[in-house]
Amino acid sequence: AQTDADHSVEGEQCYITGNNEVENNSGQDDGDAGTTTLYSKSYDLSNFDYVLLTYWRWYTNNLGNNPGTDYWIVQVTNNNGTTWVDLENTNQSNPSWEQMRFVLNDYLELSNNIQFRFIASDLSYPGDVGSGGSLVEAALDDFMLEAIAYDSQFGDVNLDGSVDVIDIIMIVNIILGDYDPTDVELLASDINLDGVVDIIDIINLVNIILSI
Repeated sequence: AQTDADHSVEGEQCYITGNNEVENNSGQDDGDAGTTTLYSKSYDLSNFDYVLLTYWRWYTNNLGNNPGTDYWIVQVTNNNGTTWVDLENTNQSNPSWEQMRFVLNDYLELSNNIQFRFIASDLSYPGDVGSGGSLVEAALDDFMLEAIAYDSQFGDVNLDGSVDVIDIIMIVNIILGDYDPTDVELLASDINLDGVVDIIDIINLVNIILSI
């Protein structure tokens, strides 16, 4: 049930819960009755005003004895693991590569000891005989941290210091697929920070312009 390819254009490897191929056995080498946790190194981000985290992940839990019951969790800590903050906590299966983006400042104060962990769980249920709740596979690729800077507010897509009709046109082109934005432009376009650039962001941007 796992992906058979990494996400990167260049390269052939990614982190994955299991990679053993057995013909006609989709449950071979998946997570069973526990959790698989991947820890990042610790990063010193204390000198940056804003940091954007992006990664691509592949997660499926919609097969097996209890499909859709297990969780994919991504967490971050700024105090050597004393406390962890959720970035993702979902049981929604998506067996394809999906990009996730988070402005870390929205979740915790940046420090000299920022660390991440990625958790794929497969909980045990009565009668499962150790098989776990569902057939769980997860993969991670293209993890990246970027220092970002934007002037005064979201909506300034072209970063010219003002929010105007040009920014609306850029968002429309992004939605239509006519323009491939940078991560910073994409961040500025996602006015409501729901991870998707859509008509709601255009409405919010119009309201910003009308209130200026």
